[in-house]
Amino acid sequence: MFEQPVNAPMILLVDDDADMTMGLSDRLTAEGCQVAIAHSGLEALHWLQGHRPSAVLLDFHMPEMDGIKTLQAIHTVDSKIPVIIVTGAEPQELLRHRELYTAAAYLPKPVEWIVLRQTLIVVLGQWLTGGARQRNRLSSAPARKARS
Repeated sequence: MFEQPVNAPMILLVDDDADMTMGLSDRLTAEGCQVAIAHSGLEALHWLQGHRPSAVLLDFHMPEMDGIKTLQAIHTVDSKIPVIIVTGAEPQELLRHRELYTAAAYLPKPVEWIVLRQTLIVVLGQWLTGGARQRNRLSSAPARKARS
């Protein structure tokens, strides 16, 4: 089984929709990311007690602890963690919440993969590479002598 490189970005997905998190997790893993999943704001905060992600993808509407409270709590833990809000909410609804201005970006649901990928490239400051697995597999293979 392939292991992610040590420097692979760690993305924390926070969404109460299991199908959404699994779909995004599969795509992000294929791009060479490490992925952690939390199905609530409280789960995310518990996970953050022992980890620091490269970025967080955060659903806006969740039971128990909504996206606003979760965003505030994440930034209380570490204000440098970039948080991307993923939401089906109308832009006017988002504008009413000043607390959301600290988010790195906002993406509408359903999430278009190319838009998410480009957003992560900008937020993380590095290129996500779907071919990373193949390159890593090749670079870790023993060198062969060329035949003459």
